[in-house]
Amino acid sequence: MAVSIISGDFGIGYPMTCILYEGVLTVNTNGVDITGHKTTVVTPASPLSKGSYVCIDAGTENTYTQTGGLPVVKTVAAGAELVGVLTSHPHLEKMPGSTKTPTNTSTGSGGWGDMLIGGWYRTATVEWIAVTGAIAADIATLDAAAITPGAVATVEYDVSEAAWVDVASGGVMAVPAHYVAKGTANFTCLLLFKGSPLVGS
Repeated sequence: MAVSIISGDFGIGYPMTCILYEGVLTVNTNGVDITGHKTTVVTPASPLSKGSYVCIDAGTENTYTQTGGLPVVKTVAAGAELVGVLTSHPHLEKMPGSTKTPTNTSTGSGGWGDMLIGGWYRTATVEWIAVTGAIAADIATLDAAAITPGAVATVEYDVSEAAWVDVASGGVMAVPAHYVAKGTANFTCLLLFKGSPLVGS
């Protein structure tokens, strides 16, 4: 593979397909394409594009099961543990039949959980800056705390349990990409690594 000699064209980090959280998806059935034909179009309230900086979205509906194991990202926020950059143009997975408003996060009430189940979102390749790797980890929860997407302190590898576990505080380097409720046993969560993870006793 040839090395680029163009400034800024070197790649930036660890690439991964991610789901984009872009707020309300407004559906317009009266759109017109370049040829003048009527078509249905969707407009995100907070659209992301190639080159946008993002972080992991901490929503409780962003479970491993509902996302198909992919991280959900949003426009980068202050204090984010990880920052990524969109390196591809977003792709709409499935056109919704009507406007979708993810204001209610609970599944079954028309919120973000239902949008995930329906596939009504866009995806793109995100390159994570300073990420060294990622694994789909089996979490043996100890009922210490919920595992929050993007919160580095809530998960660590426990030697005595020989497993990844939830912790109330103190975890470092392993950044969970999915939500795991407190007390949930033997659940899967994608972990992104900023370096070597802390090993607990």
